[in-house]
Amino acid sequence: MPRKRPQITPGEKFGRLTAMRPTSGEYWEFVCDCGNTKVAAGGSIRGGSIKSCGCLKAELARASKPWKRRHGHATNENGRGTLTYKSWAAMNSRCRRPSSPDYARYSGRGITVAERWLSFENFLADMGERPPGTSLDRINNDGNYEPGNCRWANYTEQGNNNSRNVHLTHNGETKTLAEWCRTTSITEETVRSRIKRGWELERALSEPLKRKQRAA
Repeated sequence: MPRKRPQITPGEKFGRLTAMRPTSGEYWEFVCDCGNTKVAAGGSIRGGSIKSCGCLKAELARASKPWKRRHGHATNENGRGTLTYKSWAAMNSRCRRPSSPDYARYSGRGITVAERWLSFENFLADMGERPPGTSLDRINNDGNYEPGNCRWANYTEQGNNNSRNVHLTHNGETKTLAEWCRTTSITEETVRSRIKRGWELERALSEPLKRKQRAA
């Protein structure tokens, strides 16, 4: 017996597809909301396994991988992404892509990207263009990538904000060990060694190195 054609009426809508006319067997021609046409089996349409010409699947794929979206900043006059776009893509990659080598250090620590910043346009509106010599920095190193907790910082500022830095308070002022050592011209290795031996911070930062006397 010939296979019974699914009951579909011209003009009937299924998801984004509107039935136009039967073709052969159980197949129908549909027009999608995006303007494309698609020929599909009526049973698949009625069963809900096909809801568009394919545009819906593509949109969902782009939404699940925001770092792969294309915007005006994705390529510049040299055929490469702009600095701002690269920072945005890298931010999403390390927080949202498990295959990223940095994923464990970010997503593994619970660091996320604000939903607003899944859109590059929103990120650009909030942060502005990335200035040369800077990169994206979280003000609270344990906080998320979100408006109010991010800035464009140079590499010295980023280094001072590193979660592995030691912050020391001296004379009512708090700085990283690296900052204190640049001020006193005493190496970090020396200060760390002195503190480890039980020296007070003030002495460790202020006492000059003893010069070794040469043998006569």
